[in-house]
Amino acid sequence: MNKKIQERQKQYEQLEKEGRLDAHVRDVDHLQAEPLSEEYQFIPRFFLTKWIYAVIWYIAVFLIAPIVTFVLYGVRIKGRRNLKHLKTGAISICNHCVDMDVVFVAQSLMPKKVYYTTLESNMRLPIIGHIIKAFGGLPICSRPSMQVEFNRTVAELVSKRKIVHFMPEGSLWAYYDKIRPFKKGAFYYAVQNQVPILPICINFRQPRKWQTFFGIRAQLVTVHIGKPIFADPDLHKKDQIEQLRVRSQHIMERMHENFKLVDKSHVQQEEQKEQDKI
Repeated sequence: MNKKIQERQKQYEQLEKEGRLDAHVRDVDHLQAEPLSEEYQFIPRFFLTKWIYAVIWYIAVFLIAPIVTFVLYGVRIKGRRNLKHLKTGAISICNHCVDMDVVFVAQSLMPKKVYYTTLESNMRLPIIGHIIKAFGGLPICSRPSMQVEFNRTVAELVSKRKIVHFMPEGSLWAYYDKIRPFKKGAFYYAVQNQVPILPICINFRQPRKWQTFFGIRAQLVTVHIGKPIFADPDLHKKDQIEQLRVRSQHIMERMHENFKLVDKSHVQQEEQKEQDKI
């Protein structure tokens, strides 16, 4: 584990003691940016704009992302077979622990188009804001009128069998190796639109010796896709949301712990094979 990650771990330990498991741990000065205008369109409606955004998305997800994520993070994707259980749109969730985790999710679920929630202030960033929108970013806005349009957009997308991705932990804790408490937002939208939660767990693994020789980062990434999780239709809507949140939290914690052992065992087996050849 490199020095930067060790420093982060100390910061996380302090926040754990304070019970601030959703606190921001990085520079967020842009959070004070001016809100988006009332005329803002969450998804493009004009044909030419839709076509340009689609081209950007396909180039990014099908051509660029697999190369970049493999080189920088050694990304492996497991559990794609579980997508056969998904017959409708869905709300996907994952632990928010890497800067590029939405890229991992998009790559894992392609060819399905994934939209994902992001801070309203991110859409105000020069150039990057447009890239985020082209990649499927949906800003979560604080004003009631914008929130209504956001709700309509999510409903429209999942009705068209699209996936809308939420980070239920809230803030990004880079390389944090636990599952933090989930907020209710993702589960509200799943129940409201009668679609399942699709759990996606990001685990870290240590690089093998040949990877460290080439200077590959301290921790590599494995993305695990779980089976869809459905709410209990016999419960009252409020109880459905809470039950779905608690159940999803439990399943994600189990996925994280179980796959952590699997990933570690796989790396050890590969290391032993290399030793046996010497």
